Amino acid sequence: MDPLAPRVARRFVAELLTKQWLMGVRRGWLSLLNPTLHDFHDVFSAIHRLLQFVDNLREQILNVRQVVYKEKAVKALDKVTSVLKDKLNSAQHWERCYNGAVPGGPNEQDRKDGEYMLNLYRNNFVGALDGSKPARGSGGRHRPAPITEFFDDALKIFYAEAKELEERVKNQDEEHPVVYADSVFREFDMGGVKVIVVDPKHNGQRIRAYVEYIDKVHQDIKRKGFGKVWYGVFFLMSDSYEKLSKEDQEAYSKAGYKNMESRAGTYHSGPDIIRIMAPPSSEIIDIIAHELGHRYWYKVMSGGQRARFESLIEGDWSKLHAILINHHLLSEEDFKLYHKLFQKVESGHDLSVDEKKLVTQKFKELGISAGVPLVSDYASSRPTEAFAEVFERYVTEKGMTRDQVESFRSVLASKILLMPEDLRAKPTELTLRHYADLS
Repeated sequence: MDPLAPRVARRFVAELLTKQWLMGVRRGWLSLLNPTLHDFHDVFSAIHRLLQFVDNLREQILNVRQVVYKEKAVKALDKVTSVLKDKLNSAQHWERCYNGAVPGGPNEQDRKDGEYMLNLYRNNFVGALDGSKPARGSGGRHRPAPITEFFDDALKIFYAEAKELEERVKNQDEEHPVVYADSVFREFDMGGVKVIVVDPKHNGQRIRAYVEYIDKVHQDIKRKGFGKVWYGVFFLMSDSYEKLSKEDQEAYSKAGYKNMESRAGTYHSGPDIIRIMAPPSSEIIDIIAHELGHRYWYKVMSGGQRARFESLIEGDWSKLHAILINHHLLSEEDFKLYHKLFQKVESGHDLSVDEKKLVTQKFKELGISAGVPLVSDYASSRPTEAFAEVFERYVTEKGMTRDQVESFRSVLASKILLMPEDLRAKPTELTLRHYADLS
């Protein structure tokens, strides 16, 4: 394991919600309530800075600091945001009045009202941001409430939690010490990847487990010669681990995938970010390897390599492709049907169970072949998943036949992949420099 990773992890997880930090937050808030204002543009900028401050605090509460009562706290912050947005809309209205740009044309009274509000912003910015709260008693009456009162409502929730943490520290003993890895958010660097862990279990041992498993897949990726895909940001969200419901299982089964258990990882080529939804276990190694397979497919492989892979695998795509290549054996009606199914798969949609049966029956009827068997049921959904499944198994060295391994290596045709097995198992720096990197 990278000797730096555990130290970095411990340093980051030591962050707790403290009263000292909250005092600093409030000082920062108050400093933004005394801006220098000359015109309405300055007013808009000042309100935007307050909105950004609240957004940053919300991000800290959700992802950085330990906060148990998140829903209550975020609701209080949302109220601050709502008041500020209302005040921003009001300021924009008064600017239009000031500039004579209101509906109906210039109006002297509107201009005076706009000028009055601009002076109010200049001389009493805080007062101009007052919201309203229900007054005590009945009748639905409301009272003016300073914007800072709304902000302090949220801080009161955080102060209560900080006090609770302080008491825990004060009353700890040697047998039951307070674990300073109690923050919800952790981040550390692992070989050039920024790993961000959101884990509500508040257990310092869990972060060390995450480090261990991520280091393992990192070493596997490097050893197999795929270091080019090890970059960027990984989000690990154990609280988002989603076991499929009975209805989900039935839906997947109807679509032909009977062994689906959970949604555990996602990769989107646009933002190029990998998200993992699983608690710390060896399963994370497989999940990360699978998602990196998607990254390799989209970011590293050439169009020719992808086409070659698709031509080799025995999945829905390749079966349909083989059927259409033999179009001279098809009736015009069958050709239209299988061409339509091929377009469906090409667009990223799954075939239904009945459609899969049609493809399989026609495939056998024509007596044709479509390459190497897939490594899993899920791999048959589309070529990108087939590749990610093979990539995962190749990296983790499990669940592949010799034909599957060799066909996979032939698609990539990398010098590193063709490196002798003993050198690939434990490559030296000299060996890695000798063999070209993946391209």
